[in-house]
Amino acid sequence: MKQLQATQIEWSSSHPIHQQLPYRFPNGVEFKGVNARCGQCGADYAADYMRGTLSTLNQKQCLMVAKGFCGLCNTITCFNFLIDGSAEPKIMDLGESQQRHSLPQQDSALQEH
Repeated sequence: MKQLQATQIEWSSSHPIHQQLPYRFPNGVEFKGVNARCGQCGADYAADYMRGTLSTLNQKQCLMVAKGFCGLCNTITCFNFLIDGSAEPKIMDLGESQQRHSLPQQDSALQEH
């Protein structure tokens, strides 16, 4: 399976990040979200078009792995963030964010979700 197909399947089968928020750390700190933009054109994502998972790593850290679909430029941008909830939530980009996948023009099935 090609990387692009795998990315499309992951996006289609995952839940919007906003449905998983706020994320509460055991110490009571809340992560309420991030303003993500398309890595290709810079447009803000509609809430339902930023999808992925928030996974607990330990008492003070969680991992957000997400993909945003931009209907304006037909691109999926990948995001990988480590969220530190020691005090105020701090977001660290794990360096693989902003990987972009341009979708073929005929592949507008993602826009219907």
